[in-house]
Amino acid sequence: MALADQDLATDTSVSSIDIDAIMGGGPAKDGIPALTNPEFVSVDDTQVPADDVQGILLDIDGDVRYYPYNILVWHEVVNDEVGGKPVTVTF
Repeated sequence: MALADQDLATDTSVSSIDIDAIMGGGPAKDGIPALTNPEFVSVDDTQVPADDVQGILLDIDGDVRYYPYNILVWHEVVNDEVGGKPVTVTF
């Protein structure tokens, strides 16, 4: 049977714990603001050796941006324009 032919409905009435015991956590909706049109610095102007910073590298038509994880962990979403195209980077 193909996956598309299977009934993939989830039966939420079955659980191993009382659903009322589950508590929400973390920030509320919109509690972590996205970065919009972020400012960038050159590698030479950073405070940390470039080899020590992990992140996401994006190259669109030669327009190169690097989004370091130590910034993304606080914002999780970046709205930017790279290579003349609107992009959203998420972590």
